[in-house]
Parts: sequence; structure tokens; C-alpha cells
Amino acid sequence: MPYIELKTLRTERKSRECYVYTIKTITAYLMLIGGAAATILLFFT
Repeated sequence: MPYIELKTLRTERKSRECYVYTIKTITAYLMLIGGAAATILLFFT
């Protein structure tokens, strides 16, 4: 089944941002920071 994810949907009059893209980006950054913090705490203390 095809799946398309759009960051921005533009029509003639409106432009809408996709909230799923924003949530996924924030989650990815939080996981990156959490993983780095866990690595530092586990291996360097």
C-alpha cells in the first residue's frame, strides 16, 4: 500500500503544515539527546 507523507500542503489559497512531521522531528531530537545522555552517564561516570 503506498504511503505519502507531506511536510507542507499548498493549494491556491492556503498552505498547511503537517503536524506529524513536526512531532516526528521533535521525537527524533529528544531520542538523540536522551541516547547521548545515557551513553555519557553509563560509560563516563
